[in-house]
Amino acid sequence: TKHYVRCPGKVRHAGNPVRASIRRLDRREAAARLGLSPERPTVLVMGGSQAATPINELMIQALDYLDGLDAQYVHLAGARDAERVRQAYAATGIAAAVFDFLDEMSLAYSVADLAVCRAGGTSIAELTALGIPAVLIPYPHAADNHQLLNALVLEQHGAARAVEQKDLTGELLAGLLRDLLESPPRLERMALEARRFGRPNAAAAIAEAARRLAAGNGRERPPLLARILAAPGPRT
Repeated sequence: TKHYVRCPGKVRHAGNPVRASIRRLDRREAAARLGLSPERPTVLVMGGSQAATPINELMIQALDYLDGLDAQYVHLAGARDAERVRQAYAATGIAAAVFDFLDEMSLAYSVADLAVCRAGGTSIAELTALGIPAVLIPYPHAADNHQLLNALVLEQHGAARAVEQKDLTGELLAGLLRDLLESPPRLERMALEARRFGRPNAAAAIAEAARRLAAGNGRERPPLLARILAAPGPRT
């Protein structure tokens, strides 16, 4: 992004702030609350806050090629598709916890060994802050195709696999999942790279930059920032 602003030398890369509630919980406790096994490799499938029907369709198709793979799934399918997705897992006998929406994302993140999702900034910030590798399927209609650019950066860092939606089928997606889940050392390397890429302290970095700017290094504080800092109450 800094290449598109007028003064790139003044840009500081802080990362996207991540909610304090996004954290790793005890895996056994999280798995129990989701009705899953804490021992089995777990794939988190999600399409963002509004879910994604194309990802749901791809996973439904992929289930026909995932027989025999020792894995279970947490699938956030959206209200429109949840029941159909739930029935697809049941029909194949593949263990899954399917939700239309999940308020406690920490439960899903705490059991996830791999994610299948879009490549929006917030999803990437949360996945990398927690060190979760991913198969990224960028939203094809994002402005300036920025989700594809996001996904390619993570792939270049070895933290994810990036595949455009137009190039993907259920069979190909199943092959990607099988390839990654059957190679634990590779998945561990991807998780390490994701964690290296993540910026879990982004909120603190932004707050500190704002404080320094407000202090003005001896110069008069900008009026708006001065009023903000003078206001009563917590500043977290």
